Amino acid sequence: MGRTIVIVSGKGGVGKTTVVAGLARALASMNSTVCVVDGDIGLNNLDLLMNVENKVVYDLVDCMQGKCRIQQALIKDSFLDNLFTMPAGKNLPKNETYSFQQIVKKLSTVFDFVIVDSPAGIEDGFKRAASCCFEALIVVTPHISSVRDASKVITMLSSDVNNLSKMIIVNRIRGDLVASGQMMNHKNIEQLLGVPCVGIIPESDRYNVSSSLQFLDSSQQIVQGFKILAKNLINEQFEQLNYTQKYVGVLGYFRRKLKKI
Repeated sequence: MGRTIVIVSGKGGVGKTTVVAGLARALASMNSTVCVVDGDIGLNNLDLLMNVENKVVYDLVDCMQGKCRIQQALIKDSFLDNLFTMPAGKNLPKNETYSFQQIVKKLSTVFDFVIVDSPAGIEDGFKRAASCCFEALIVVTPHISSVRDASKVITMLSSDVNNLSKMIIVNRIRGDLVASGQMMNHKNIEQLLGVPCVGIIPESDRYNVSSSLQFLDSSQQIVQGFKILAKNLINEQFEQLNYTQKYVGVLGYFRRKLKKI
């Protein structure tokens, strides 16, 4: 059986779906078979970030309603043959939780990783997405509002939803601001939430989903962050990206100044 992982966040706008897409591509680039499932029925956009929106014929809801087989709804990635996307639909069918769980369970018999993109917040969609997984990755940004909402999600995951294994991903962190003491670092967030950090994804002005997620430019720090995250998940370790390295010392001081221009 493959690993089933739900990606959640306390609030919208923290880059959760982008993290799903980046992590999936990083795992696939390391020879794992990966399927991403858009669990945000009605507000779906994972197919856009996976660059497969023009290939959708059947979707998750069609599978849940028995209109097609699971295989018919899966879309193979244009660059990686071991990466597939299960797009979401627009209308929620009856008995949705049980059907959703059965689909994810069947996918886990085929793929090494099944990654479910959960809706933001803590409503029914979040519970549905989390109910079929054994691991949860909480995406949080280094802002107090995001940390507070992430804390609420962690509490729910610890009580209401099967007490999943939990780790955090710190997204959109800026090494220049951390180095100058203007932004909390990942260790601060770990201490506040009481959950280990498995990955750090830095903010990037040059990041473009359709190009950078192909992982052709491994010199970008954000791509390195995704690869370290994927490696940590595969090997069950906690190596961390040194996102402040180029912003310390004399040269680092000038780099921080340049970032403000």
